Amino acid sequence: KGASGTVYAGKFEGDDVAVKVFSIGEDAIKSLSDGRPEDEIAACAYACGTGSHGLMRVRALVAEDSSQKRVTEAHAQPAGVCGVVFDVYAESHGWHSLGNPPSMTSCTRDSYTAAQLARLQEGSSERRLQRGVRACMCVAAAVQHLHSRGFIHGDVYAHNTLLRASDGESVLVDLGAAFYVGTDQDGSAVPSSADGTAGLSAQVQRFAGARAGCFRMDVAALGVLVEEVLYLSVLPPVETSGNLELAQIRALHPASELEAAKSRVLGSEAAEPVTLDAFCRKVQACTRAEEAHSLLSSLSASGLSSL
Repeated sequence: KGASGTVYAGKFEGDDVAVKVFSIGEDAIKSLSDGRPEDEIAACAYACGTGSHGLMRVRALVAEDSSQKRVTEAHAQPAGVCGVVFDVYAESHGWHSLGNPPSMTSCTRDSYTAAQLARLQEGSSERRLQRGVRACMCVAAAVQHLHSRGFIHGDVYAHNTLLRASDGESVLVDLGAAFYVGTDQDGSAVPSSADGTAGLSAQVQRFAGARAGCFRMDVAALGVLVEEVLYLSVLPPVETSGNLELAQIRALHPASELEAAKSRVLGSEAAEPVTLDAFCRKVQACTRAEEAHSLLSSLSASGLSSL
């Protein structure tokens, strides 16, 4: 049971699933730590149905009444929907949290346990880098897809990412802070009041002038995640205990190892080598998710073979 609802184990079409039933109403909203259940349901319903794009897969919606019209493709919180059915990403199938939430020391930077570091740092130097790049590509694809549907994730962190270390596949989860701002391209993702979507229509108007800034918020968080994951993938393993953020982990390494990681050549651009430090700065300079995803894709294609 969390602030926004309760998650149950269940079965759907013969598969193990997680069923989240939301706490909806004025009293419930007062206890929330992130966003509104209505926004989370909307993001799940209209961005996560396929199980691709690096996002968790939503299998079905839970209606308050079985007579409610089945929701297929709309652009707002479906009337009467009170829950969501997700695929289960179990540890028994190799899925683990990529990081832990920030500590009281790091404040805004995720922390990493010894087990999480071991998953990132297992294997040869090349394999570790391949895993890190692929994990970042999946998260970038997830953010890009959410933005293309007009949604902000609002909480892009390693602790909201599940990693399968065997192949570097990752899934961005937890849409509790998500909200809808619409898109700039056309009206296809802008909700229609005819679908009972006046609430999200109002949000589109409210965020019209700040839409680009909202998108950049997610992209900035993505840039931080890329720096953490790639540096932790490249730095040599160290003995550690407890939760440590990247700065604390760097402090455990001698200057020579830090310089070697910083100068690690990841690829080339116009015949010029691209180092880890330069690449991270390029990603952090991006203003749109597709730019960051393109950089990661080109890096993968430039010489990093698949796992």
